[in-house]
Amino acid sequence: MYYGYSTWLPAMTADLLGVGASSAGAMASVFQGVGIAGALVIPVLTRFTPRLVPAAVVCASWIILAVGVLLAPELLWVWLSIGAMGHAGGFVVVFSTLVAVARTDAEATGISALVQGGGYALGATAAPILGGVHDATGSWSATLWVTLALSVAYAVLLMSAVITAQRSR
Repeated sequence: MYYGYSTWLPAMTADLLGVGASSAGAMASVFQGVGIAGALVIPVLTRFTPRLVPAAVVCASWIILAVGVLLAPELLWVWLSIGAMGHAGGFVVVFSTLVAVARTDAEATGISALVQGGGYALGATAAPILGGVHDATGSWSATLWVTLALSVAYAVLLMSAVITAQRSR
């Protein structure tokens, strides 16, 4: 989702809001810049709340981003600010969960390599797939429905992993 949004956000913004290139680029900067808050807030939540809380925040942020842009694109800066929590905070949740389930350092290293390798390989497909959906339909609406479906799938998988990690402790 991150790579798909990062790639197509300026074009999507220009089309949905009818703004110029510099305004569309500024909106893309909101998504990247506010992500810094996610990198700071989610670790604090991870330290002081049950593991489900930061995971739920990350999952909700991705879903809210997709639904928000579908229903009220004129509030794009709000949805991007919320979604930014997911793209930065997701790393914290994924890797803290990974460490929680690993029994040894070597196992954590192996799982990390698998998760990162697979994650980046899948992420690399996002831009061409979302661009292909846009080209095939001529609309960002279908593309946003795809990101919503991916967000829901991500939420199910991440929450399942966090619950499994809690049970294994």
